[in-house]
Amino acid sequence: MPTSVEQIFKANGKEIMGQVTWGEPINCNLPGVYVIAITDNATQIVGLDEAPISNTKVNEWVSYVPTIRLDNERFLNGRKVYYDDVDIESLARCSSFSCSLPYMWKSTSERLIERLKSFWLPDETILYIGMTGSSLRRRVQDYYKTKLGDPKPHSGGHWIKTLENLGQLNIYWTATEKPEAKIMEQAFLRTFVENVSKKSLAHLSDPNHPYPFANIELTKGTKKNHGIRLSTNH
Repeated sequence: MPTSVEQIFKANGKEIMGQVTWGEPINCNLPGVYVIAITDNATQIVGLDEAPISNTKVNEWVSYVPTIRLDNERFLNGRKVYYDDVDIESLARCSSFSCSLPYMWKSTSERLIERLKSFWLPDETILYIGMTGSSLRRRVQDYYKTKLGDPKPHSGGHWIKTLENLGQLNIYWTATEKPEAKIMEQAFLRTFVENVSKKSLAHLSDPNHPYPFANIELTKGTKKNHGIRLSTNH
């Protein structure tokens, strides 16, 4: 059964200490954990059948980070091409894309949007779980100001910035002791994973790692198999 914001806090012995809308500062300088959700009601589970990915934001991301690529993506005559078992030399000899070769090509943005949508959990309201061992206020402020495609100061969870409804999302937080923050974040993530529905698992591109949409890994070595490479400017 999908997890509400209130449930994920209570399951780990924590109370929600505050809530803000995306872009608003958190009034807490302590270490802690924060949860980003679609709903502004912590007791409700509000899902969306399809990921509200913004074409404009993804296009801007691809333009800003020209190195970005997906697993089977290659360049051909200045265009990025997706192909399966294609003889690239034969393809390069074609005078146009009308050649009857077994390949499919799409723009990088189109393929990236499709890939992101394949990691959307339609019945979940929680989109990201994060932590900081220092100041919640500063960490979340860094999240807000990091441009999609920049590696610093907070590139973690950057998929969330591809969403059209970003400004309507809500952030819930609780303070912890510094040594506890990372442990608590992982506990929140495990609670989420344990409750992912069969419906969402069937939809996911990588059902073995059913993390919130914008979380890439739970612990080291447990990353989503998403195939998105070189997605920030280094």
